[in-house]
Amino acid sequence: MKKAIQFGAGNIGRGFIGAVLEQAGYHVVFADVNEQVVARINSDRAYTVQIMDTVCEQMRITDISAMDSRSPELAAQIAGAELVTTAVGLTVLPRIAGAIAAGIAARRDAGVTEPLNVIACENGVRATTQLREAVLKHLDEAQRDWCEQYVGFPDCSVDRIVPPVKSENPIDVVVERFFEWNVERAAFKGAVPEIPGMNPADNLIAYIERKLFTLNTGHAITAYLGRMKGYMTICQSISDEHIHTIVKAAMRESGRGLVALYGFDRDAHFAYIDKIIGRFRNPYLCDDVTRVGREPLRKLSAGDRLVRPILTAWPAPASSPPSPRPAATVSARPTCCWASAPRCITTTPRTCRAWKCAVWSKKRVSRPPWPASPPFPTPTRCCRSPHRPTTKWNVSSPKSPKHNEKTEPPSPAPGRMLRRRAARVRPGPDTARRADRVDRRTASLFHL
Repeated sequence: MKKAIQFGAGNIGRGFIGAVLEQAGYHVVFADVNEQVVARINSDRAYTVQIMDTVCEQMRITDISAMDSRSPELAAQIAGAELVTTAVGLTVLPRIAGAIAAGIAARRDAGVTEPLNVIACENGVRATTQLREAVLKHLDEAQRDWCEQYVGFPDCSVDRIVPPVKSENPIDVVVERFFEWNVERAAFKGAVPEIPGMNPADNLIAYIERKLFTLNTGHAITAYLGRMKGYMTICQSISDEHIHTIVKAAMRESGRGLVALYGFDRDAHFAYIDKIIGRFRNPYLCDDVTRVGREPLRKLSAGDRLVRPILTAWPAPASSPPSPRPAATVSARPTCCWASAPRCITTTPRTCRAWKCAVWSKKRVSRPPWPASPPFPTPTRCCRSPHRPTTKWNVSSPKSPKHNEKTEPPSPAPGRMLRRRAARVRPGPDTARRADRVDRRTASLFHL
């Protein structure tokens, strides 16, 4: 009997890769660190895949077993397998590389010469190549030579929405009907296995980027915009016409870059985009926006689903030098951070005792010196104006017994106090130096 080792017994592992392999006649051994899932698979020896779409149906997966991926016995299982697949996430691939390397070493020691193929079914460009580099680090020179001869590492692209839906049986899983699994034909060792649902592709990178920069791009934008508007699921988010317009426009922009780069048929690709948006609207898949938008540092990186399509759609000309960045200027009168408050009117930093309110432009290259003429305007109010009731400010003399009381000054006091303060601030030769000091303090305060 054919055997496949599936690293990752999560929703994708059970609902997509494991189910496809079991239906193709493989005995699937799930390797995972979740002890509860491993125990439930070994006790039930079956689970149900519920296909939720316009026509719903159930698929029973029975030829399965499971074991802890940290167990030393996993190497013997890999030694007797024909295929190893993963659905654990890009960041976890280096952690399972040691177990795969141990299985490769066990195959070599046992004298197995049947080819083994390892496929990383992850949302990323060349995920299997990344796994291969991590596996080779755990092998010595002789084992690497044997691995190069008998072990294949074909890259692939996978596409199926498998939301985290809680079922009565915790290992049952809900999926959509559509799925796509494209695998690099040339990287297989030995004959390409005949697996219904797996498409051996010659130009794999085109399929990888088409999926990543169309489905995943639209999925991420829908999740982030939906989260900002307070929606909980992808279906709710894409039903918002404003979000739908932005998502469709972004996917088409990315699509035009892919059409120009790989020669896809434009109308067929735009129909593919409409089909994906229809999948987002599937009311049976309550896919949470938090799950889709998680790991933002990876998804917002330069080579992933949002930034990379921009670089694909608008490639920078190699011959044109970068244009010089114009120097930004800063107004002589800074903006007060409390300007929206009704009691505060913008003033210069020196006339305002709350100097922390002075906010300068974040992107400044140079600014003109602080003007010494005309003189600073006389403020009418300040962030800490004396006419505002406070326990720390009193217009009475410090010798007054009422100095520490919370009082409301009489109406003439504010004008008198402000005129007195304005008289103490006169522009002089050291005005620019004082302004620079305020500028530096403000920049450090606001992390500019």
